[in-house]
Amino acid sequence: MLLPVIGALMGARAIDEIRSILISRGRARSGSWPTIAVLGLGIGLLLQNAQPAVQAWNIYQIAAPVDDLHARYVRLGPPMADSIRTVTEVLRKECSTFMSMPGLASFYVFSRFRPPTGWIATAWPWLFDVEDQKAALADIRGVKELCVLRFNRALHFWQQKKSPATGPLVDELGRYSRLVASIDDYEIYKLP
Repeated sequence: MLLPVIGALMGARAIDEIRSILISRGRARSGSWPTIAVLGLGIGLLLQNAQPAVQAWNIYQIAAPVDDLHARYVRLGPPMADSIRTVTEVLRKECSTFMSMPGLASFYVFSRFRPPTGWIATAWPWLFDVEDQKAALADIRGVKELCVLRFNRALHFWQQKKSPATGPLVDELGRYSRLVASIDDYEIYKLP
């Protein structure tokens, strides 16, 4: 609510400064205020819209880097970083690789695992048709110590936006029902 007011005040100040400078240098007449006003308004809008970027940069600077997860430029708040580190440790200890629901490709970077299939996408349960799921299923068959990583908050989000996930790969991953670990909203499963 306060940002538009600050942006407008900064824009008005910029208009006045630009007008004064241009008039003093003989580059503008006192009657050329509409052009200067538009220029000032543009500067005000730029400054107002730059504020979220500045705030995001400040938050990024405060957050902790996760260099140990092979992601030097990723920065997270301590609780999230701790959860992701713990999930990654469990994946490394218990699994040869994993599939995730929905797709959580960043964990392949964090864990340094190769995906068991090339069929990787964030919302794959809703993007892949039956044939795509069969292709991915063929790739993961026979993978020893395969785990399924479920991120329940994201699954809940997607299920509210879309119909329930279905298909042969969804069904196969549903067979992975032995809970290995539960870390916040993440769950790691193996076959029973």
